[in-house]
Amino acid sequence: MSIVKMEKLSVIGMDSVKNSLLAELMDMESVQLRSPSEFAPKEAEGAEEGSGQRTEKIAELESKINDAELALTVLGKYSGAKSPLFATRRILHRDDLAQVMEERRKIEGDVNTVLGINLMLHRLREKKNKRMTELSAVRPWMNYDLPLELEGTKMCDITLGVLPSAVDMSALTEEVLKKSERADLKEVNRDKDLIYVAMLTLKGETEGALEVLRQSGFMESKFKGLHGKPDECEKFLEKSIEKLDEGISKAEKDIAAKYGYREGIECLHDQLVIERDREKARENLLSTRRTFSLEGWIPEVCIKKAVRVLTKYGCWFEFNDPEEGEEPPVVLKNRSMAYPFESITEMYSLPAYGTVDPTGIMAPFYAVFFGMMLSDAGYGIILTLATYIILKKFNLEGMTYRMMKMFFYCGISTVFWGAMFGGWFGDFVTVASRTFLGKEITIDPVWFNPLDDPITLLIFSIALGIVHLFIGMGIQASELIKSGHKWDAVFDIFSWYMVITGLVMWMGGSQVSQALVKPGMYVTIAGAAILLLTGGRKKKGIGKITGGLGALYNVTSYASDILSYSRLLALGLATGVIAQVVNTVGTLAGGGVKGAIIMVLAFFIGHTFNLAINALGAFVHTSRLQYIEFFGKFYEDGGEEFTPLRRNTKYIKLSDDTDGGVRK
Repeated sequence: MSIVKMEKLSVIGMDSVKNSLLAELMDMESVQLRSPSEFAPKEAEGAEEGSGQRTEKIAELESKINDAELALTVLGKYSGAKSPLFATRRILHRDDLAQVMEERRKIEGDVNTVLGINLMLHRLREKKNKRMTELSAVRPWMNYDLPLELEGTKMCDITLGVLPSAVDMSALTEEVLKKSERADLKEVNRDKDLIYVAMLTLKGETEGALEVLRQSGFMESKFKGLHGKPDECEKFLEKSIEKLDEGISKAEKDIAAKYGYREGIECLHDQLVIERDREKARENLLSTRRTFSLEGWIPEVCIKKAVRVLTKYGCWFEFNDPEEGEEPPVVLKNRSMAYPFESITEMYSLPAYGTVDPTGIMAPFYAVFFGMMLSDAGYGIILTLATYIILKKFNLEGMTYRMMKMFFYCGISTVFWGAMFGGWFGDFVTVASRTFLGKEITIDPVWFNPLDDPITLLIFSIALGIVHLFIGMGIQASELIKSGHKWDAVFDIFSWYMVITGLVMWMGGSQVSQALVKPGMYVTIAGAAILLLTGGRKKKGIGKITGGLGALYNVTSYASDILSYSRLLALGLATGVIAQVVNTVGTLAGGGVKGAIIMVLAFFIGHTFNLAINALGAFVHTSRLQYIEFFGKFYEDGGEEFTPLRRNTKYIKLSDDTDGGVRK
């Protein structure tokens, strides 16, 4: 349980080895470069020569990366290949990648081929959408017996358009005739929203008639590019759409046929990412014509390897402790059992550098709390087996791996607590045997059944919560003592140990022994007196009195924190009760074939729902107990994540990748 100690690395080297050194630092994955503006702001103002060209190079690489990414997306979309449950990187040796990249121009051509077909496909779909829109516009005009492109004769104008369906056509026709006595307004078609009308007017009278129509919401219809009567246009459009569909289908098949390009494009994508990141890394260097300098952060455990690399390239270098005011990045380092639970810590926020990493202590409590909340051995077996199979089948990495490994441990904990409480898919064994065998077969709990004795589980949950809180308070006290504030630890932490322990003995000690009651009262009073007398020690005047009262008033906060652990009881009972309800529903049809079918359906549907909803609840509420009750006692967050120079590949993982001694 620790935060890896960081050292500040300073390097000066010859410009001729710069690119090779950056490549090896990327292989090490152990150095986070600092921006020149951080360690040499004045020198950074005169940025390295060629920075403009480098920016253009980065932009060019970004464009190629985006093209490769789009090509892969297109191939995946039309290939018909099923996406894996978990996306994992393909393992490839560095020499194999170099061999693939010998055909880089061909692969870039493959990208252009896929994108070209995709562009053609996009245009075909645009044309189809346009034709579909035109077809929808033409179909209401099937009763119109003139060519749609005809807009009039030498003496007359023909105007087509639509009116709202609520318009009174008789009244509107009369209004039009007032403007143009020789106008002819006809209704061609009607639906629930619109009236399709054609109007014939003498030239010179058209605008007056249109003015009347527009006052009623008239919108003119144009059919640009279409020729012939509506039924002829309909046939033309349908045939055009059919041809476009054929073109679209062919283009999709052409893309699917190019699926074999995928592996090469994946290699190209990740090679481009490596090159882009290397170019970006050069932005963190200060250079002259012949030399360069850099600064960065490196974990102390990786220094020996860095020395070998830097010596190899003849660089001058030194390592220094962080100066006051500097904030080194944070890397967590925990034992293998606690390592998966780093995901919970990181979901909250990384601890500040130089403070405590709580993961090692939090891990066993997290697993225990999760198991108590889910509290069914059957569900625990499913969770354990499912995560075990996923971990074996998929080469998971990073956060996904840690979360899956964490749930594996939580599944084991759930099996343990389920056995302790007698939950095996609720009371399924008892209910099924009674319904189908005519006799009860029971699996007795190793400890007790919380549904029969919830008070015992409540007391145990509260006791476990107090231990959890006391450890958090102990960490805070330890940090205070380390920083030279031992009396703060005594007055602000140990006094609360006395108050809480004393109250437990005073209020509940009689359940164990009457002899605990009176000592508990004295311990409580002594702890309260310390708080009252010392709570305002850092204040002046009347604040010394009110400060003590305020410190003592915090007993309500501690009581609230302790009661929060009753959720261990609540969620555990919820799992058991829902499981029993599911089993009861499964017996409603009685025995026999019909009853067996109902029982199986109820079992799979009901218990799947119960497992899903209560596993989610256990995850959320267990995390809450860590974040609010436990972390709230000592945790200092705000740490910056360690982001070393590395190959940030997405599709391939080079088989000789190392982590430089830092597991991330």
